[in-house]
Amino acid sequence: MKPLGSVDVVGNAVADVLVETPYFPPGSDREFSSTSLVLVGGAARLDVGGNGARLAVTLARLGVQVRLHTSLGDDQLGKWLTGELAEAGVDLHARRSGQTATNVVATNVGGGRLSMFFPGAAPPMTPPEGGRPGLVALATCPFPRGGAFDGWLAYAAAHGACTLVDIGPPIGGERRPGELCGLAATGSCLTMNEAELAQLTGTASVWAGLAALRAHGFANAVIKLGAHGAAVLDGPTGPAVLASTEGLDLGGTSTVGAGDVFNAGLAYGLLGGLGLAEAAVLGNRVCRRVLAGHPVDAGDIPEMLAHVGNEIEQVQEV
Repeated sequence: MKPLGSVDVVGNAVADVLVETPYFPPGSDREFSSTSLVLVGGAARLDVGGNGARLAVTLARLGVQVRLHTSLGDDQLGKWLTGELAEAGVDLHARRSGQTATNVVATNVGGGRLSMFFPGAAPPMTPPEGGRPGLVALATCPFPRGGAFDGWLAYAAAHGACTLVDIGPPIGGERRPGELCGLAATGSCLTMNEAELAQLTGTASVWAGLAALRAHGFANAVIKLGAHGAAVLDGPTGPAVLASTEGLDLGGTSTVGAGDVFNAGLAYGLLGGLGLAEAAVLGNRVCRRVLAGHPVDAGDIPEMLAHVGNEIEQVQEV
Protein backbone atom coordinates (compact mmCIF):
# COMPACT_ATOMS: atom_id res chain seq x y z
CA MET A 1 0.00 0.00 0.00
CA LYS A 2 1.09 3.57 -0.54
CA PRO A 3 1.86 5.80 2.50
CA LEU A 4 -1.31 6.90 4.24
CA GLY A 5 -2.43 10.53 4.21
CA SER A 6 -4.84 12.14 6.63
CA VAL A 7 -8.63 11.96 6.63
CA ASP A 8 -11.25 14.64 7.24
CA VAL A 9 -14.50 13.13 8.53
CA VAL A 10 -17.69 15.21 8.50
CA GLY A 11 -20.49 13.62 10.48
CA ASN A 12 -22.44 13.01 13.65
CA ALA A 13 -20.93 12.30 17.05
CA VAL A 14 -23.56 10.47 19.08
CA ALA A 15 -23.69 9.08 22.61
CA ASP A 16 -25.07 5.56 22.12
CA VAL A 17 -26.96 4.01 25.04
CA LEU A 18 -27.08 0.28 24.30
CA VAL A 19 -29.09 -2.47 25.97
CA GLU A 20 -29.69 -6.11 25.01
CA THR A 21 -33.09 -7.53 25.90
CA PRO A 22 -34.73 -10.96 25.48
CA TYR A 23 -37.78 -9.38 23.84
CA PHE A 24 -39.50 -6.07 23.22
CA PRO A 25 -42.55 -5.46 25.45
CA PRO A 26 -45.70 -4.18 23.73
CA GLY A 27 -45.72 -1.12 25.98
CA SER A 28 -48.46 0.35 28.15
CA ASP A 29 -49.14 3.36 30.32
CA ARG A 30 -48.55 1.32 33.48
CA GLU A 31 -45.11 1.55 35.02
CA PHE A 32 -43.32 -1.69 36.00
CA SER A 33 -45.95 -3.98 34.52
CA SER A 34 -45.58 -7.15 32.42
CA THR A 35 -46.34 -5.08 29.31
CA SER A 36 -43.86 -2.29 30.01
CA LEU A 37 -40.91 -3.89 31.82
CA VAL A 38 -38.30 -6.43 30.73
CA LEU A 39 -35.60 -7.70 33.06
CA VAL A 40 -32.29 -7.77 31.17
CA GLY A 41 -29.12 -9.68 31.94
CA GLY A 42 -26.71 -6.75 32.02
CA ALA A 43 -26.43 -3.02 32.48
CA ALA A 44 -26.89 -0.57 29.63
CA ARG A 45 -23.63 0.48 27.96
CA LEU A 46 -22.54 3.93 26.86
CA ASP A 47 -20.51 3.97 23.65
CA VAL A 48 -19.23 6.36 21.00
CA GLY A 49 -21.69 6.30 18.11
CA GLY A 50 -22.71 8.28 15.08
CA ASN A 51 -21.77 7.96 11.41
CA GLY A 52 -18.84 10.31 11.79
CA ALA A 53 -17.47 9.58 15.26
CA ARG A 54 -17.39 5.80 15.03
CA LEU A 55 -15.74 6.01 11.61
CA ALA A 56 -13.17 8.48 12.95
CA VAL A 57 -12.42 6.45 16.10
CA THR A 58 -11.87 3.25 14.12
CA LEU A 59 -9.55 4.98 11.65
CA ALA A 60 -7.58 6.54 14.50
CA ARG A 61 -7.16 3.13 16.14
CA LEU A 62 -5.83 1.85 12.82
CA GLY A 63 -3.13 4.52 12.98
CA VAL A 64 -4.63 7.07 10.58
CA GLN A 65 -4.44 10.81 11.28
CA VAL A 66 -8.10 11.85 11.52
CA ARG A 67 -9.87 15.18 11.93
CA LEU A 68 -13.54 14.92 12.91
CA HIS A 69 -15.77 17.89 12.05
CA THR A 70 -18.96 17.58 14.06
CA SER A 71 -21.31 19.28 16.53
CA LEU A 72 -21.51 18.58 20.25
CA GLY A 73 -23.65 20.08 22.98
CA ASP A 74 -22.02 21.88 25.89
CA ASP A 75 -23.46 19.26 28.21
CA GLN A 76 -22.29 16.21 30.14
CA LEU A 77 -22.56 13.84 27.18
CA GLY A 78 -20.68 16.30 25.00
CA LYS A 79 -17.87 16.42 27.54
CA TRP A 80 -17.83 12.62 27.74
CA LEU A 81 -17.62 12.25 23.96
CA THR A 82 -14.84 14.85 23.82
CA GLY A 83 -12.78 12.75 26.23
CA GLU A 84 -13.47 9.47 24.42
CA LEU A 85 -12.52 10.92 21.03
CA ALA A 86 -9.33 12.43 22.45
CA GLU A 87 -8.37 9.12 24.05
CA ALA A 88 -8.83 7.36 20.69
CA GLY A 89 -6.50 9.87 19.02
CA VAL A 90 -9.10 11.78 16.99
CA ASP A 91 -8.36 15.46 16.26
CA LEU A 92 -11.74 16.95 17.19
CA HIS A 93 -13.07 20.08 15.47
CA ALA A 94 -16.46 20.48 17.16
CA ARG A 95 -19.02 23.23 17.02
CA ARG A 96 -20.78 23.50 20.40
CA SER A 97 -24.49 23.92 19.82
CA GLY A 98 -27.64 22.78 21.63
CA GLN A 99 -27.73 19.26 23.04
CA THR A 100 -25.45 16.36 22.17
CA ALA A 101 -26.94 13.77 19.81
CA THR A 102 -28.10 10.54 21.47
CA ASN A 103 -29.34 7.16 20.30
CA VAL A 104 -30.97 4.77 22.76
CA VAL A 105 -30.84 1.32 21.15
CA ALA A 106 -32.40 -1.92 22.39
CA THR A 107 -31.44 -5.16 20.62
CA ASN A 108 -33.38 -8.38 21.21
CA VAL A 109 -32.08 -11.95 21.05
CA GLY A 110 -33.16 -12.29 17.41
CA GLY A 111 -31.15 -9.26 16.34
CA GLY A 112 -34.17 -6.97 16.08
CA ARG A 113 -33.52 -3.37 16.96
CA LEU A 114 -35.51 -0.52 18.50
CA SER A 115 -33.88 2.92 18.30
CA MET A 116 -34.79 6.31 19.74
CA PHE A 117 -32.58 8.82 17.95
CA PHE A 118 -32.02 12.50 18.69
CA PRO A 119 -29.76 13.83 15.89
CA GLY A 120 -28.60 17.02 17.59
CA ALA A 121 -27.17 19.89 15.55
CA ALA A 122 -25.88 19.36 12.01
CA PRO A 123 -22.10 19.13 11.54
CA PRO A 124 -20.31 22.21 10.18
CA MET A 125 -20.54 22.47 6.41
CA THR A 126 -17.65 24.92 5.94
CA PRO A 127 -14.27 23.22 5.47
CA PRO A 128 -11.13 24.46 7.24
CA GLU A 129 -8.56 26.76 5.69
CA GLY A 130 -5.65 24.39 6.26
CA GLY A 131 -5.17 20.67 5.92
CA ARG A 132 -4.07 18.41 3.08
CA PRO A 133 -6.35 15.37 3.27
CA GLY A 134 -5.88 12.18 1.32
CA LEU A 135 -9.56 11.35 1.81
CA VAL A 136 -12.70 13.20 2.86
CA ALA A 137 -15.52 11.12 4.37
CA LEU A 138 -19.01 12.64 4.49
CA ALA A 139 -21.24 10.68 6.84
CA THR A 140 -24.04 12.68 8.41
CA CYS A 141 -27.40 11.44 9.65
CA PRO A 142 -29.80 12.62 8.45
CA PHE A 143 -28.09 13.19 5.11
CA PRO A 144 -28.42 16.86 4.08
CA ARG A 145 -30.42 17.80 1.03
CA GLY A 146 -29.42 20.16 -1.76
CA GLY A 147 -25.84 21.36 -2.09
CA ALA A 148 -24.93 21.35 1.60
CA PHE A 149 -21.76 19.36 0.92
CA ASP A 150 -20.57 21.49 -2.01
CA GLY A 151 -17.89 23.23 0.05
CA TRP A 152 -16.45 19.94 1.29
CA LEU A 153 -16.51 18.45 -2.20
CA ALA A 154 -14.61 21.47 -3.52
CA TYR A 155 -12.16 21.14 -0.60
CA ALA A 156 -11.51 17.48 -1.49
CA ALA A 157 -11.08 18.29 -5.17
CA ALA A 158 -8.65 21.12 -4.41
CA HIS A 159 -6.40 18.66 -2.57
CA GLY A 160 -6.81 15.77 -4.99
CA ALA A 161 -8.47 13.74 -2.22
CA CYS A 162 -10.92 10.93 -2.87
CA THR A 163 -14.38 11.36 -1.36
CA LEU A 164 -16.40 8.70 0.43
CA VAL A 165 -20.08 9.52 0.95
CA ASP A 166 -22.39 7.44 3.15
CA ILE A 167 -25.96 8.50 2.45
CA GLY A 168 -27.44 6.74 5.50
CA PRO A 169 -31.11 6.03 6.22
CA PRO A 170 -33.81 8.27 4.68
CA ILE A 171 -34.63 10.16 7.87
CA GLY A 172 -36.79 13.16 7.03
CA GLY A 173 -38.29 11.74 3.83
CA GLU A 174 -37.47 9.41 0.96
CA ARG A 175 -34.81 10.25 -1.61
CA ARG A 176 -34.28 9.55 -5.29
CA PRO A 177 -30.98 9.31 -7.20
CA GLY A 178 -31.64 12.62 -8.97
CA GLU A 179 -31.19 14.43 -5.65
CA LEU A 180 -27.62 13.15 -5.48
CA CYS A 181 -26.62 13.77 -9.09
CA GLY A 182 -24.32 16.60 -8.04
CA LEU A 183 -22.17 13.95 -6.39
CA ALA A 184 -21.90 11.87 -9.56
CA ALA A 185 -19.79 14.49 -11.35
CA THR A 186 -17.29 14.54 -8.47
CA GLY A 187 -16.32 10.88 -8.81
CA SER A 188 -17.30 10.31 -5.17
CA CYS A 189 -17.70 6.76 -3.92
CA LEU A 190 -21.20 6.20 -2.52
CA THR A 191 -21.78 3.71 0.25
CA MET A 192 -25.06 2.61 1.80
CA ASN A 193 -26.75 -0.56 3.00
CA GLU A 194 -29.12 -2.79 1.02
CA ALA A 195 -32.31 -1.25 2.43
CA GLU A 196 -31.06 2.28 1.69
CA LEU A 197 -30.25 1.27 -1.89
CA ALA A 198 -33.74 -0.21 -2.36
CA GLN A 199 -35.37 2.99 -1.08
CA LEU A 200 -33.14 5.24 -3.16
CA THR A 201 -33.55 3.41 -6.47
CA GLY A 202 -36.90 1.65 -6.04
CA THR A 203 -35.34 -1.63 -7.18
CA ALA A 204 -35.89 -5.16 -5.89
CA SER A 205 -32.31 -6.44 -6.07
CA VAL A 206 -28.87 -5.11 -5.23
CA TRP A 207 -27.62 -5.64 -8.78
CA ALA A 208 -30.60 -3.76 -10.26
CA GLY A 209 -29.97 -1.00 -7.75
CA LEU A 210 -26.34 -0.72 -8.83
CA ALA A 211 -27.46 -0.56 -12.46
CA ALA A 212 -29.82 2.29 -11.55
CA LEU A 213 -26.99 4.18 -9.83
CA ARG A 214 -24.79 3.72 -12.90
CA ALA A 215 -27.60 5.00 -15.13
CA HIS A 216 -27.64 8.18 -13.02
CA GLY A 217 -23.93 8.72 -13.54
CA PHE A 218 -22.47 7.07 -10.44
CA ALA A 219 -19.42 4.99 -11.31
CA ASN A 220 -18.29 3.98 -7.81
CA ALA A 221 -20.53 2.48 -5.14
CA VAL A 222 -20.25 -0.01 -2.28
CA ILE A 223 -23.44 -1.58 -0.92
CA LYS A 224 -23.16 -3.11 2.55
CA LEU A 225 -24.95 -6.48 2.73
CA GLY A 226 -24.45 -7.30 6.39
CA ALA A 227 -23.36 -10.89 6.92
CA HIS A 228 -23.06 -11.40 3.16
CA GLY A 229 -20.33 -8.81 2.63
CA ALA A 230 -20.55 -5.96 0.12
CA ALA A 231 -21.53 -5.48 -3.53
CA VAL A 232 -19.12 -3.22 -5.41
CA LEU A 233 -19.57 -1.09 -8.53
CA ASP A 234 -16.12 0.02 -9.69
CA GLY A 235 -16.17 2.15 -12.81
CA PRO A 236 -18.67 3.38 -15.43
CA THR A 237 -18.68 0.05 -17.30
CA GLY A 238 -18.16 -3.61 -16.52
CA PRO A 239 -19.64 -5.99 -13.98
CA ALA A 240 -20.20 -5.51 -10.28
CA VAL A 241 -18.54 -7.90 -7.83
CA LEU A 242 -19.19 -9.32 -4.38
CA ALA A 243 -16.64 -8.81 -1.62
CA SER A 244 -17.46 -11.92 0.40
CA THR A 245 -17.41 -12.57 4.15
CA GLU A 246 -17.46 -16.35 3.80
CA GLY A 247 -15.42 -17.94 6.57
CA LEU A 248 -15.25 -14.81 8.74
CA ASP A 249 -16.45 -14.68 12.35
CA LEU A 250 -19.78 -12.84 12.16
CA GLY A 251 -19.71 -11.74 15.80
CA GLY A 252 -22.64 -11.39 18.20
CA THR A 253 -26.26 -10.39 17.70
CA SER A 254 -25.80 -6.61 17.92
CA THR A 255 -24.76 -4.85 14.73
CA VAL A 256 -25.03 -1.27 16.05
CA GLY A 257 -22.41 0.83 14.28
CA ALA A 258 -21.30 -2.03 12.01
CA GLY A 259 -21.70 0.03 8.84
CA ASP A 260 -19.56 2.84 10.24
CA VAL A 261 -16.78 0.41 11.20
CA PHE A 262 -16.98 -1.11 7.70
CA ASN A 263 -16.62 2.40 6.27
CA ALA A 264 -13.41 2.84 8.29
CA GLY A 265 -11.84 -0.24 6.74
CA LEU A 266 -13.06 0.84 3.30
CA ALA A 267 -11.61 4.32 3.78
CA TYR A 268 -8.29 2.88 4.98
CA GLY A 269 -8.05 0.79 1.83
CA LEU A 270 -8.88 3.69 -0.47
CA LEU A 271 -6.39 5.90 1.35
CA GLY A 272 -3.72 3.26 0.83
CA GLY A 273 -4.39 2.97 -2.91
CA LEU A 274 -6.37 -0.29 -2.99
CA GLY A 275 -8.98 -0.83 -5.66
CA LEU A 276 -12.57 -0.41 -4.54
CA ALA A 277 -13.32 -4.15 -4.31
CA GLU A 278 -10.13 -4.83 -2.34
CA ALA A 279 -10.91 -1.89 -0.03
CA ALA A 280 -14.38 -3.40 0.56
CA VAL A 281 -12.76 -6.72 1.54
CA LEU A 282 -10.69 -4.82 4.08
CA GLY A 283 -13.89 -3.13 5.29
CA ASN A 284 -15.46 -6.55 5.81
CA ARG A 285 -12.50 -7.77 7.83
CA VAL A 286 -12.25 -4.69 10.05
CA CYS A 287 -16.01 -4.78 10.68
CA ARG A 288 -16.12 -8.49 11.50
CA ARG A 289 -13.18 -8.23 13.87
CA VAL A 290 -14.87 -5.43 15.83
CA LEU A 291 -18.27 -7.18 15.89
CA ALA A 292 -16.59 -10.31 17.25
CA GLY A 293 -15.45 -8.22 20.22
CA HIS A 294 -11.76 -7.94 19.35
CA PRO A 295 -9.85 -4.64 19.54
CA VAL A 296 -8.47 -3.45 16.24
CA ASP A 297 -5.26 -1.52 15.62
CA ALA A 298 -2.63 -0.87 12.96
CA GLY A 299 -0.90 -4.15 13.79
CA ASP A 300 -3.89 -6.09 12.41
CA ILE A 301 -3.67 -4.57 8.94
CA PRO A 302 -0.89 -6.74 7.40
CA GLU A 303 -2.78 -9.97 8.13
CA MET A 304 -6.01 -8.47 6.80
CA LEU A 305 -4.29 -7.24 3.62
CA ALA A 306 -3.05 -10.76 2.94
CA HIS A 307 -6.64 -11.74 2.09
CA VAL A 308 -7.82 -8.84 -0.06
CA GLY A 309 -7.30 -10.69 -3.33
CA ASN A 310 -8.96 -13.91 -2.20
CA GLU A 311 -12.45 -12.83 -1.17
CA ILE A 312 -13.84 -11.25 -4.36
CA GLU A 313 -16.07 -14.01 -5.55
CA GLN A 314 -19.12 -13.22 -7.58
CA VAL A 315 -19.42 -11.22 -10.77
CA GLN A 316 -22.76 -9.81 -11.91
CA GLU A 317 -23.44 -7.80 -15.05
CA VAL A 318 -25.22 -4.53 -14.30
